[in-house]
Amino acid sequence: MENHRKKLLFVITQFFKGGAELSLLDLLNQLSPREFDIDFLVLNQVEVDGAISLVSKIPKWVRVLDLVAVEKEKGKAMTWNSQSEFCRGAAKALLENDRYHWAFHVGEWSSPRFVAQEVNAEYKACWIHQDLDKAEYFDKQEFLRYTDFYSYYIFVCQRSMNASLSIFPMLAQKAIVIHNVADKFRIKKLSAVALEKKDAELFIKPTIVTCANVRVQKNHVRQVQAMAELKKRGINFTWINVGSIADKIIVENVRREIKKYKLEESFLLLGAKENPYPYMANAKALAVLSDQESWSIVIMEALALSVPVIATPTSGALHQIQSGVNGLLTEDFTVLEIADTIEKFLLDTDLQNSIISNINQKSAKQKGLEEFITFVNAEHVKAKQSVLYLLDNVNYKGGARQATVSQIKSISDDFDITLLSGIKPEDQAYGLFENVKIASFPSAYYKRPYLTESTKHVLRGNYTISQKLVKMFFYALKLMKMNERAVQSLQSKDIHPFLETYDNIVVVSEASIYRDMVSKLSRPKKIQWIHTDYKRWRQYNDWTRSVTAEDGKLYSRYDNIVCVSEYCRQGFIDEHPNLEQKTLTIYNVVQDSSIMQRAKAKNHIRVDKKVPSLITLARLCDEKNHMGLLEIARKLKQLGLEFKWYFVGDGELRKSIEDAIIEMSLEDYIMIVGHLDNPYPLLAEMDLMVLFSLYEATPVTIDEALVLGVPVASKRLGGISEQIEHGKTGILIDGDEHEGYLAIKKILAEPEKLQNMKEHLVAGAINNKYKIQKLRNLFA
Repeated sequence: MENHRKKLLFVITQFFKGGAELSLLDLLNQLSPREFDIDFLVLNQVEVDGAISLVSKIPKWVRVLDLVAVEKEKGKAMTWNSQSEFCRGAAKALLENDRYHWAFHVGEWSSPRFVAQEVNAEYKACWIHQDLDKAEYFDKQEFLRYTDFYSYYIFVCQRSMNASLSIFPMLAQKAIVIHNVADKFRIKKLSAVALEKKDAELFIKPTIVTCANVRVQKNHVRQVQAMAELKKRGINFTWINVGSIADKIIVENVRREIKKYKLEESFLLLGAKENPYPYMANAKALAVLSDQESWSIVIMEALALSVPVIATPTSGALHQIQSGVNGLLTEDFTVLEIADTIEKFLLDTDLQNSIISNINQKSAKQKGLEEFITFVNAEHVKAKQSVLYLLDNVNYKGGARQATVSQIKSISDDFDITLLSGIKPEDQAYGLFENVKIASFPSAYYKRPYLTESTKHVLRGNYTISQKLVKMFFYALKLMKMNERAVQSLQSKDIHPFLETYDNIVVVSEASIYRDMVSKLSRPKKIQWIHTDYKRWRQYNDWTRSVTAEDGKLYSRYDNIVCVSEYCRQGFIDEHPNLEQKTLTIYNVVQDSSIMQRAKAKNHIRVDKKVPSLITLARLCDEKNHMGLLEIARKLKQLGLEFKWYFVGDGELRKSIEDAIIEMSLEDYIMIVGHLDNPYPLLAEMDLMVLFSLYEATPVTIDEALVLGVPVASKRLGGISEQIEHGKTGILIDGDEHEGYLAIKKILAEPEKLQNMKEHLVAGAINNKYKIQKLRNLFA
């Protein structure tokens, strides 16, 4: 009978007790000998004082190859040296010239040379357990020397992968995530240990448990404040904190807050416990309310014990918790939001039971285990087409970024997608592009730190003559507004080979400093996305005229130019008629189900239902024309109309707009909300959205408003007439602020017409199918 088991090899330098080693041991314990034939090669298991060997814990069906033990039996004492021909030859001899389906080099702390050069395997992978930008004992040069030998680089979570890609973007197409596996049996066994009587009595009332050392990022002070708010609401429960209280200053601050709110009997700091699992197992929920958290082991442990988790939306929790399914995520990090979420959980036994039931249903197999089995059994011969989205700054909050998020989510199952940012992403960007590989190429400034210093400091400081000359050169370029292109030139040598490895490259911004670099690539399909009314924008000011001056020549080297509306496409063709055959229209994909789901969150901004509510979602900058909106508001007020207008967004003109509101005495009519990570709960309560920009293409905010049943009043710009059906889903305005005033005055005076628009929107539906198919065709 033919053997269909996959033959796997794991190679590690040492196998002593540690996080990565325990995770690997847990994985081996849960794999089946009916499915896998496994060899486990340990290269350097020498005796180490205080270290606990895990070799004896490896399942008996796994063939363990301990090189040091084998050589010791031969009377040879040895220590592994990857550069030694003898050591590599001795290790290779143990494998008996076997051929493996998969060979894994485990650990970033040692050279991947042996698996790369000495192992016969169909596929090879490096298993990385730390963020490579922070990893100890990591030799960058040695590590990168063997990248061509490896098919994949495995990371234990999305955050770790993206942090590593921020310094090694060239690994993006080979990077995948397989989460750590926790030993549920060990955790459950320890959780069954009985608590001492005095601790068991703490659980008479409903109890929340936090397992976290008292440190700044864990923010125990905010937890105390949240409990004080819940006590004020009459919610009676106990909050137990298990973790180190070694940081005396922070602990004193926490205890001061406990005393301030008279919570000495309710909010308890128990200190560190050798076995925290009985406390977790007896809790109603585990609270992980940190300011920042990557992949949380304590969340894994809680879920292993079927304990629901209440967590703040850190990057790790966003990956681990599905709100309402295996726990609850707060919308933000505020005291009130945390209190609201805990109250919702404690008062809803049906919700508690539902979450526990969901956790139990998924408890048969862990995520990491499923991911590993799927990975080694998958067909890797034919890879998906690769797509690289190139953004100058992924942290910039704009409509183009939001449209790119929706687009990537809609095709992520069909293509191998990477996003490259010219600026290192912030946590918020990682959360926005969830489950997307995000890389950032170290800029010229990153590689030459002296460029970030002031010119005066460099010229007077301890720098070389050549460094001072380079700094003066960049200063001169800055004065001539050519600095960005000089930085691009310095980067080009490094980034060009990386870009050539992709099948498709999308430049997201029509003003990107990388457009010229992409145009010179030979292998990828080159695609420029136009997110604005190009014809109007091109003539907007001296800068836009300058940056687009060579576009006809530049885009002739591209394969496609994609516009987001037919109107915008025609405007582009008017400017560049020779590029008509390369230019096409793909409307923005609208994540309608996601928008509607997020709109169900609590709106923390009070809306006065007695008066009509207007909203404008736009960055506070010149082109969005908020001053024109204030002029409309002033005229409506003079007419005696009652209304409340919410400006959602932030930007460089905020102070000027605030001053103008005061000058026009509009404080009771206009409210500047600022930026909202989730504007949909507020948007859903509005009667009308107003957009009065100087130029637009097809604004994402209009699609979002229509999805939530909110009519839109907008200038007839760009492709907006292709989004709004005049008189049915909104109103289109031809003309200036006065025409806008007349149109909004009329619609506010006819509430029944506004209601008819809302009903029409409720009956309508967003159809993304055709847009997504065009995307697939473009990249295929």
